[in-house]
Amino acid sequence: MKPFIRAIIPALAAVCGVSLSCTEVELPSEAVFITGTANDPLVKFAIDELPSTYSVSVTSTVKASEDVQVKLAVDTELVDSYNMEMGLNYFPIPDGAYTISGDEVTIASGQAVSTAVTVSVVDDSRFVVGRVYVIPVTIVSVSGAFGIIESSRTIYLKVSRTLRFNAPYVGVASMAYQFLFSNPITSLPAYTWEVKIYAEKFRDTNADGTTRVCSFGGDDTSVEGGAIDDGGFKCDQNLIRFGEGTDEPNRLHITTKQAKMSSNTLFDAGRWYSVAIVNDGTTMTLYVDGEKDNSVTVAPYVYTLYGVQIGMPSNGYQSSQLFYGRLAEMRLWTRALTAREIRAGVCGVDPDTEGLVAYWPMNEGHGNVFYDLSPNHRDISYTNGINVGWIYDDTNKCVE
Repeated sequence: MKPFIRAIIPALAAVCGVSLSCTEVELPSEAVFITGTANDPLVKFAIDELPSTYSVSVTSTVKASEDVQVKLAVDTELVDSYNMEMGLNYFPIPDGAYTISGDEVTIASGQAVSTAVTVSVVDDSRFVVGRVYVIPVTIVSVSGAFGIIESSRTIYLKVSRTLRFNAPYVGVASMAYQFLFSNPITSLPAYTWEVKIYAEKFRDTNADGTTRVCSFGGDDTSVEGGAIDDGGFKCDQNLIRFGEGTDEPNRLHITTKQAKMSSNTLFDAGRWYSVAIVNDGTTMTLYVDGEKDNSVTVAPYVYTLYGVQIGMPSNGYQSSQLFYGRLAEMRLWTRALTAREIRAGVCGVDPDTEGLVAYWPMNEGHGNVFYDLSPNHRDISYTNGINVGWIYDDTNKCVE
């Protein structure tokens, strides 16, 4: 087997499934593909400043015996088919936001890698917060007898920005609060609950008690406020906390009506983590930074959304279970997200994405209201006269 053909075989697994039988696919003896797509056609394109450039070239499976011309083009319509295949929600880059230096590259005689064209992002003024943009550069045609390896015909340049944001500090007792909604959801047989967490410190190893971060649930008997009577029904159907029972102070713990589960990850203070709980009705899975951390089998149960809690607002617990940290990107979905979707939305999501019923970026930077960007507008507002402490520093950033 020729060395170049051997190198691209892993990419073909995506075409035939995941079976090693894909290696039996008959390849053209002379073929071309976009350089850098052998393992994954989706490639990160960082644009920390404008303009930012990315060089695209073509590789052949054998050295060319004569000059080979390859036509290239940006085809934004390919984003829809990629989304459908991968179960994602990326957006084609807006017209006028990019340029490409040409539409043809050459593999010179005796070479296996072509000259390059340059793709540049020159304007991000039409970018919408929460959307991830992709630039598909595809092979249109190739001269001579060379074929095209379809799984690597197109490179999808995922535009990656470093996004900076405000975040509320919730490490004071007055921030422990329960927010109720006038438009509740009474049936959630499946859901995904997401939040980004930044702990400034954890309780001492020998100290008692848990550290409660947030939760959702409740029913029509729940009482809104920051000092809930212990006998009242609280929004505790799905709660996130640290240091439960014999767990280490920095081990995350999930409690639901169906099961309890602790993370395998031990969290560090001073850094952001993206946490997602996915419940499809039979399995509850915890993801940390987009990677599966733990899971448990659960029996079907119908959850509700009457409200959310930040911290532990029950009388006597506001201080004893205080979470010393910041929150961001709190979301609730009426469906079980895939790991790929969770990773794609680590910095933000489009508010109109299917199944998103509540979305609080918590990035206002002023005031005491966290606005829900979803079409349902379930804003949450402190009515106890406190002022939210907003933080904007170099740790509050996310790379798409």
